[in-house]
Amino acid sequence: MNKFKFRLEPVLKHREVQEEQAAKEHARALEEYRQNNENLCAARERYAMAIQTYKPVNQFEYLNQITYTEYMTKEIKNLEAITSSSRRKFERCRENLVQAMMDRSIIEKLKEKQFRSYKLAANVLEQKENDGIATQLFLFRNK
Repeated sequence: MNKFKFRLEPVLKHREVQEEQAAKEHARALEEYRQNNENLCAARERYAMAIQTYKPVNQFEYLNQITYTEYMTKEIKNLEAITSSSRRKFERCRENLVQAMMDRSIIEKLKEKQFRSYKLAANVLEQKENDGIATQLFLFRNK
């Protein structure tokens, strides 16, 4: 019997490459999200420290404090928007990765099913050959 050959092997290889690319994009998106989230947390900490620890002595320092807190408020809102956007991108990449894994898995299951069928057919053929040899031996010995 011929060696097992899966006709959809190129499709399986293509799906594996797609899954690898999706995994890399997922990792990049996760790293981007983590970095943006760290920036946001750091900005919130700076804002909290500025409000808690700084006690203005004169009007100039008080005005400076107000300006800085307004700036930090805008900066935090901006960082929240960036972090939210990167989180959505991360979620899309995760969904793409899951879909790519499912697509590859489907082809692999098909390959396994075809291989089991091939093995079964090979076993049946081998059994027929063994039965033929046994029949020949029986007939030869009983002559």
